Formats: sequence, structure tokens, C-alpha cells
Amino acid sequence: MALKSSRRRRSGRYLMILPAVAVAAGLTAATWPLCERAPWAFFLGAVMATGWLGGLIPCALTTALSVVVGSCFFLPPYGTFGFQAVQFGAVGAFVIVSGFIAFFSAAYRDFEEKDRGHRRRFEAMARSLAEGLVTTDGEGRVTFLNPAAERLTGWPAPEAQDRPIDEVFSLRVEGEPASWVGDARRGVQEIRGVLLGRDGVERPVEGSAAPIRDESSTAGVVLSFRDVGERLAAEAALHQSEELNRKLVGGSVDRLEMLDPEGRLLAMNDYGRRLMEAEDFESLRGREWASLWPEAMRATVREAVRKAAQGGVARFAGPGPTLRGAPRDWEVHLSPLLAADGSPERISCIARDVTERKRAEREVQASERRYRTLFESIDEGFCVIEMIYDEDGRAVDYAFLETNPAFETHTGLVEARGKRMRELVPDHDDHWFRTYAQVVATGRPLRFVDRAEKLGGAWFDLYAMPMEGRKVAVLFKNVSEAIRAEQERERLLLSLKLERGRLASLIQDAPAFICTLRGPDHVFELTNSLYREMVGNRDLIGKPVQEAFPDLEGQGFFELLDQVYRTGETFVGKETPIRFRHRGSSEADRRVLNFVFQAMYDPDGEVSGIFVHGVDVTDAVAAREALRESEARFRQLADAMPQAVWTARADGAIDYSNRQWRQYGSPPEGVLGDSRWARLIHPDDRERTHAIWLESLRTGRPFETEYRLRREFDGSYRWHLGRALPIEDSQARIVRWFGTSTDVDDVKRLSEALQQADRRKDEFLATLAHELRNPLAPIRTGLEILRHCPDPTSASTTIDMMARQLSHMVHLIDDLMDVARVGSGKISLRKEPTTLQAIVSGAVEASRQIIDSARHSLTVSLPDEPLPLDADPTRLTQVVANLLNNAAKYTEPGGRIGLAARREGDEAVVTVRDTGIGLAPEMLSKVFDMFTQVDGSLDRSQGGLGIGLTIVKRLVEMHGGRIDARSAGIGRGSDFIVRLPLAGAPAAVPGDPGADENRTRAGGLRVLVVDDNRDSANSLSRLLALGGHEVHTAYAGVQAIAEASAYPPDVILLDLGLPDRNGFAVAAELRATPAFHGTTIVALTGWGQPEDRRRSREAGFDDHLVKPVDIEQLRAILDSVAENGRRRPDGAVAVVEP
Repeated sequence: MALKSSRRRRSGRYLMILPAVAVAAGLTAATWPLCERAPWAFFLGAVMATGWLGGLIPCALTTALSVVVGSCFFLPPYGTFGFQAVQFGAVGAFVIVSGFIAFFSAAYRDFEEKDRGHRRRFEAMARSLAEGLVTTDGEGRVTFLNPAAERLTGWPAPEAQDRPIDEVFSLRVEGEPASWVGDARRGVQEIRGVLLGRDGVERPVEGSAAPIRDESSTAGVVLSFRDVGERLAAEAALHQSEELNRKLVGGSVDRLEMLDPEGRLLAMNDYGRRLMEAEDFESLRGREWASLWPEAMRATVREAVRKAAQGGVARFAGPGPTLRGAPRDWEVHLSPLLAADGSPERISCIARDVTERKRAEREVQASERRYRTLFESIDEGFCVIEMIYDEDGRAVDYAFLETNPAFETHTGLVEARGKRMRELVPDHDDHWFRTYAQVVATGRPLRFVDRAEKLGGAWFDLYAMPMEGRKVAVLFKNVSEAIRAEQERERLLLSLKLERGRLASLIQDAPAFICTLRGPDHVFELTNSLYREMVGNRDLIGKPVQEAFPDLEGQGFFELLDQVYRTGETFVGKETPIRFRHRGSSEADRRVLNFVFQAMYDPDGEVSGIFVHGVDVTDAVAAREALRESEARFRQLADAMPQAVWTARADGAIDYSNRQWRQYGSPPEGVLGDSRWARLIHPDDRERTHAIWLESLRTGRPFETEYRLRREFDGSYRWHLGRALPIEDSQARIVRWFGTSTDVDDVKRLSEALQQADRRKDEFLATLAHELRNPLAPIRTGLEILRHCPDPTSASTTIDMMARQLSHMVHLIDDLMDVARVGSGKISLRKEPTTLQAIVSGAVEASRQIIDSARHSLTVSLPDEPLPLDADPTRLTQVVANLLNNAAKYTEPGGRIGLAARREGDEAVVTVRDTGIGLAPEMLSKVFDMFTQVDGSLDRSQGGLGIGLTIVKRLVEMHGGRIDARSAGIGRGSDFIVRLPLAGAPAAVPGDPGADENRTRAGGLRVLVVDDNRDSANSLSRLLALGGHEVHTAYAGVQAIAEASAYPPDVILLDLGLPDRNGFAVAAELRATPAFHGTTIVALTGWGQPEDRRRSREAGFDDHLVKPVDIEQLRAILDSVAENGRRRPDGAVAVVEP
């Protein structure tokens, strides 16, 4: 703006050039020819005017333009630009004079500009002074008043202009008008008195007046003054209160100090010393008072001291710690104590401890700032209105005194402050005026909600509060949206109520348990019938969950509810166990639940409750657990079964197999018999097995067939019986197949072995019949010869022949008896010390005849050292002889037979070798079996029953040895190797079947058998009698005591479950009798647990046998009794039949 004004002024200076030159030319033309002799006169005026108004440059341009115009129009030749030589002087003079004019005009103009600038700065400075300033001219008339002078004198500057100074500044000294202007013209004059203002108000003032001088005289007076009413009042009050202060200073609760004018501390009251924690004041006396304050306060303190030292009153406030550093806040008042001549003699300092007040003020200020910020930033509208009434006292309008920024937002009224409502909204409803007038009249606040039809139909929520006079403060908010939302909410609530009714019905009929909880305490709001039924119909509504379910404490559900309420995150419980008691029950019921805790939110998005829903899966989990246990038991049972077990789906695909399949590799998959089974089933059985399985799947008939499976660890095939049964559902549809694969290989082989043994038996019987008939035929023939032939020689020959045949029959019968005794374990060995050399010699002698008759060569090789044996010589001789006889029988005439003996470690080894028919490989393991014939035709031609090697093997084993057969094949001879333990070496014959029969048997004991089961008692009695014992029998407890007393037994076998008295009572009574202290009493019972055995032992029984009685265990007990000598003195043995 200032830049544009300056440009306009510069443009104006240049625009005046043309008019000035034109006016000069016009005046010259108008006065022509009068001014012909001085044609530049008017042009000099134009130059002077532009120089005065425009400055140097406009003046120079005016000069140049004047020369052009004047030369052209007013110098000959006229009408052309140019002039004669004689005219150069006049033109030059014009230019020089114009130059002087331009210079002096510009200089004077610059001086005026500077003078005006000085005056403007003076006036600006004067206007900013707090003191009054008045200037006069040389005649004493007012030329200037600053605002402070206007305020103090009551004269506006325009009205005071040119008025006498005594009229404007009416000064009274002691009630009389003061004459000071004349003194002020001569020099500086102090002004002190009472100023009588234009308005009649008197004000004590102080000031000074000084002359305004120019170069030669006094041009006026300048007066400065100030209102000292407050200061004088304070000084007067100070003087009046000094005496009182002196009296009160001792009991003052302020810190009172006395300073000298230089600010040094002279004295301090006792309370002040306590406040300052000054124990030694003398160390402070004479110290600069400002040094007691913090560095930041010292300049302020010194300024206050300086002001007080000059006679003024100073106040300041600020922090100042005690001498011990404790923080304090002070309000300090310094005032001078004047001497008699009115000069400051001392400075009085009153410092009040305002630490607590400052702290409170800071808190209040902070609070006020917060509330002011809140007021300015609140969303609610706020205004202060003043009611306007008509002459009848009716409220007709109100004016807005204050509004906050939100006022316009809520009302739409712009710049309402200072305006009336009728001005803004002329047809505003009258009831608003009446409502606010009611607040003014009653002096009570009013809260209401109303609609302003003329403000767009907006709804307002208002709170009107009375203030002083006719003012009312109104806090309001445009709630149009809220009202509309409320109306919509009511509509929605009605709709929601209907929906909630439908929802409640759905919840009550839902197949899941449901409840809703509200608030942080999880108060029950709603439950459905399933929930109430599940918890035992407890009273829940309105109760916090912890009060309703105290039995849930410690199970983690309360913590889960708190977590969901706090975080809003949904919690899903899967098969969670829970225990709670039903009403009237002391036992906690265990349930298993699937449930969800889901947060519910209020309209503000805050969690307000929790929605609980779920399903009681207790029965389902129990059923699943039962199914799992059933499956586990099934798998355990299946794994424990010796069969390979498998299950298949309805389509025949196998989906389970037990551990028995491991010996056949991984469990097979797919359909039985298909390509995936190819590695298991024997190639010859695959197609047949697959076809039978498919037929069962098609017809639903049980599957059964035999097939061979390949065993993985040895690659052998074993026969299995495969069976499968269909499992049907309630609609008779096949849903699964359950199958087994039973290893029948051993059974099948045993069956084959039994069939083979049966064949051998048949062959044996045929051979036996043949062998028995062979000697009987010549014997029968011999009898006929003896009957008809009297010749002794012929009879003798016949008798010898019959004797040989009879001997052969006896040998056959002996072999048969040996086989029977070996099979029943009834062969008894009569062992004695002997040597292997003696055994071999006897055998060679016994077999010499048959070897020689077949023209065989026999080679015998024996060691030089004796090979001692502890054996039955007869039986071992029979063994070696049998081997030599077999070698002779199964070797073509003229063959070779070798017999060699040697020592190998602790064993004696006998080898019989021949060059006979030999053995096939498959016969090496069968040659020692009963009734085995190496070659039927040859065997029958040579004679024999095929039982010899069986007897040999059993006799060798009874001696703790073993026998093996070896052969390179048919026609390549055989080797039979016998190994026997040398005397002193441990025998390996625990498997001797005749050992039990050969041991010393206990016999001759008197035994009492007591059992109420007569068949059991009688059969056991007969068995014991067969063992050589005297046996008595009783069938009841009383009978047993009587029988034992009549025939004192060595052993009592006592049944515990007798009908009249149990076995424990019978045993106790017998033990109480001295005669039975040494009798062995054995309990017979069907109970065999450790606890049962302990009870028997505590009741006095010596042993405990579980029915059915183990005969060998019973024999061991009887043997022990016999060996320990617990027998009757007479040793009699009697069998008493019941």
C-alpha cells in the first residue's frame, strides 16, 4: 500500500510539468505583445512551481520543455524551433535562472520534508508515552497533546488546539492556581500539584516544563507530567502504617528486612531468620541483599532496590532458596523509609513466603489453561446473551455477547457476536425469549431440548445458566442427528424387539446350549433350556458367573472369560473337561464340552459382554473313547493272536493287518490275491485264491481257502488257512470284512507225518506178520517132521532148526518189548564203570556170525588208551552190535565194514562205516524214526521190523550221548557216528524219559485224603495206593478229625471248602493237638493267588496245591516227607478203599 502511494506521488510530480508549461504558454500568449520583451517571465513561474511541488528533476524537465515551447512560439522566427544568435543570451539567462530556482526549490523542499519527518516521529513518540505531553507556541497556546495528556486533562487534542495552556492544564498548588508558564520559558521548571481536569476530577501530578527555543528566542514550552495519585496514596498509607508495622513486626509471619540505600542487609526479624534458615545472622549483616537471591533474580532485585532507594515503591515476586537450599517462592515489597528531609534513609523489605500459594496457583493456572483449552475446543456451542425487554417488561430479543468457535457450526449464524437475534433471525420463535427470560427471572439453570423452526428445524440440547444482570450463559449442542438417530433407534428398537423375540425363540429351541453374560463381572443375562438343563436348573439370571458357579473355581474358565472381555478375541474350546455340581448334589459331575466364548460389543465398539454357546459332547467323547479302547483292545487281541488278522472295506480293499504279518514283510494292501499280493502268495495259489475272494465279495458268502505265503526272513512258503466273514449294518449291507490267515503249515506237515507214520505202521504190521510167519512155518514143518520121523539125527537137525527159528522169534519179540519200554520210558539202565574197548569187543563178538556169513571184511580200530565210561555195558553192546548188524544186512555180500573208536575232548566217538546201499539225503533225518524202512524189498529180504535204529537212538540218548547218520547218497555207503560222554564228564541227558521212573520213589506213607467231592477223593486215593502208600479217605471236616485221630497220618491232603467245617478250622484243631505237630498238612483248593497261599501258610498248612492237583508236584511233596523221615514208626503200608 505504501509502495503504491509513493509511486502515485512520483507520477503526480511528473504529470504537473505539461500543465505548468501549458499555463505559462497560455498566459504569455494572452499578454502578448506586452510581454514580448520578457517572453520567459511566465515560464520562470512554471519552473518555480514545478520545482516547489515536484523537486529538482521535474523542475529541470519543465525548464527544457519551456525552452522548446518558448523558442518555437515566442521567439522569431515564430512557428519553428530555433532562435537567432542575439537571442542566445536571453535563453541562456532563462536556463541559468531556472537552474537557480530548481536548486533552491529542491533544497527548501528537502528541508520541509525532513522537518515534517521530525514532527511525525516526535508525535509518534509523544503518543506512545505513558506520561502526558503538551506543547505550546510562543504565546502559550496549545499546539499538541498526546493521548496520555488527553486522558489526564480531559481535553481532546482538536478541542485543545490553540487554547491557552492555563485553560487546558489547570494546576492547583495548595488550592490556588499555579503560575508556572513564565518560569518555564526561562528554564526547566519542576511541576507538582493537583490537576483540575475538564471533567472536574482532581489528580495529583508531578512533572516538568521546559522552553522550546529557536535560534534567537523562545518558541514555546513543552510540558510532561504524570498522575502520582496512587504513589502519593501509597506513601501516605506507608507513613501512616509505619508505626503500626513497627509494633507488628515482631509478630509478623513475613520475612521483614531492613536495607541501606545501597542495598546492604542491615536487619531481619526472627521469623524471617527462621524462614531463611539463618542460624548466624551476623554473618549476613552488611552483605548485599541481592546476593541472597538466585543468579537469575539478582538483576530484578537490584532494580527494585534502586527504585526504592530513589523513593519509589517496588514489588516483585520470584523464587529464592533458603540458606540451606530449600526452595521458596516470595512476594516482595520494597519501600523507602524517608529521612526528615524526605530523602530515602532506609529501605523496608517485606518478603512473604508464598511457596504453597504459588504451588496452588500454578496448579490452578494449569487447570484454567486446560479448562480454557477445553472450552475453546469443545464440540458444544457456547454463548453469553443479554436479554432485551420492551417497555412492558416483556422479553422481545437478546444480544450475543460471547460465542465460541463451535457456535457457528451448530447454529449456522455467522459473526453473531455483538448482534441481536432478531437482527439475525427476524421471525425467531417467541418461546425462546420467554424461556431465557424465565432463567433470568428465577435465577435457576434450565436444561431442555427444543426445536428451532427458523434455524432449519434443528433440534438443540441446551443448558441455560443465569449470570449477573440480564445475562444468560447457554451451553448447547445441535442434536438433530441424534434426534433423528433416536427416532430411527426407536424404530429399530421396535424392529429389534420383534427380532429379539424371534431370536429368543430360536435360542431357546437351539440344539446347542447358549447363554449371554454382561459386564466385567459376567452377569447372566440370558440362558436357553439346554444350558439350564446342563447345569442342573440353577438360578442364574442376574448373578455373576463366579457367584453362580463357585465350583468352577480353579478350572480356568473365569480367567478365560476375563481374557475374552479384556481383549475381545474369541476363544474356542475343544473337548474341554468341566466339573460342576447339580442342585442338591454333593458330587461334581464331569462333562466334556465344545464351546465358544465370543465378545459382544456396544455401539461404541467396546466389549460389553460375552456370548457363550456350545455343545455337550460328553457322550460322544465317551463313545469315541470306548470305541478307541475297543479298537485298542481289538488291536491288542489281534496282535496277541497267533493268526494273521486283517480287515477289508466293503469293496474288498484291505485296510488293517496285525503284527503277525511282519514275518511276511509289510502288511499287504489292495484286494486279496491281486498283483500287490503276488510277492506273498505262492504262484500256484494266486489265481485260485483271487477268484475265490472275488466270488465272496460278489455273493457275500464267507471266504475260506488254503494258500501258501512266503515268509520274508527265510523265503520259505508256509500253508495258511484263510477265512473272512462279512460284517453287516442294520440294513443287512456289508460294510466290512473281518479275516484271518492261520498258519496251518505245522498241522499240515504233522498230518502228513501222521499219515506217513500210519503208512509205516501198516507196513510194520505187514512186515511183523511176515516176520512172525517166517519162523512159524519151519517150526510147524519141524513139528510134523518130529511127529512122523523117528530118526534121532534127523530129529536133532529139525530141533536145531526149530530152536534157531524160535530164537529169531524171541529176538523179534524182544525188539518189540524194547520199543514199548523205550516209548513208555520203562527201560532201566544198570550203570557201572567200564571202557569203550570192552563194549566194542562184546559187540564185535555178538555180530561176528552175521558178518562172516555175508563174507564181509571187518576192520576194527581202537585207541591204545582206555576210554572210561559210566554206562550199562549190556545196552551199549546192544547199540554197537545193532549198528554192525545193520551194516552187514544192508551191504552186498563181500562188502567192507569199518569200526573205529577215538577220543574227542570229553567224549568217546564210535564210527561204524560200510560200503552198502547208502542213504538218500531226505532219509538222513528219518532213519531213526519208528518203523522207517530204508528199502522195503531189501529190508524184507534181509529181515527186520525197522525199529532197530529207533532203539539205538533212545539208548544212546539215555547215556547222555547222541548219534548221527551220514551218507554221500544211494549206493555209496553209510556212516553212523555215536558220541558218548567219558566218565567224569557232564552228561547231556535231562531229556531222558525214563529218569522219572528210575528215581527212588517215596513209598509206605500213611496219607489221609479229605475232600467232599467223593470221586475226586476216591480217584486220588487209588492213585496214591498204586504208589505204594496206605491211604485213608474222609468226606467232611468232623470225619477227617476222627479218621486222623484213629489212624494218625504222615500227610493230610485237606480240601478247604468242606461242608460242615472249612479246612482252616480243621487244620487249626489238628495243629492244637500235640500228636499232629509234625504232620504235613497240604491245602487243596481252587484258589491260587499269593494272598490265598499266604492265608494257608498263616493257618498252619505246610503247602498249597491248586486243583486239579499236579501229580508230579504231589509226588515231590511225598518224596520230601519220605526223605525227611516223617513216617509212622511201624512203616506199614495199607490201602483202605472207601
